[in-house]
Amino acid sequence: MSSHLVFQLYCTPVEADAVRSALVSEVATFAEFGDARIEFAQEAEADYEMHLSWAAQHPGEDPADRGYFLLQVQSATDIPESVLREVESALWEWIDSTYHGDSDEVVEVHVASHAGTKFVD
Repeated sequence: MSSHLVFQLYCTPVEADAVRSALVSEVATFAEFGDARIEFAQEAEADYEMHLSWAAQHPGEDPADRGYFLLQVQSATDIPESVLREVESALWEWIDSTYHGDSDEVVEVHVASHAGTKFVD
């Protein structure tokens, strides 16, 4: 079995790097991630939906400095679902407290995530 934790981000490169650093710190607190590797890359912009959404929430601001980023934690070993969910939840909370403040209306860092385990052939 192998385990993974994936975050898709739409934000500035500085924000994406800060999220990456927070994830590295969170993963380091769990021995289960001992053999895990963390991959971080800016993705090609094939879909402009997030640009439109962000621009609508930030009238008059140019979304040109924003991009799509993929942040993945991959482990060749099985990590318990509860640990994967704990790390996933902790990073969501960190993003919310760092970038979203008290407002549910304005989202600075758009994020989606997925965690899971699969059988390795």
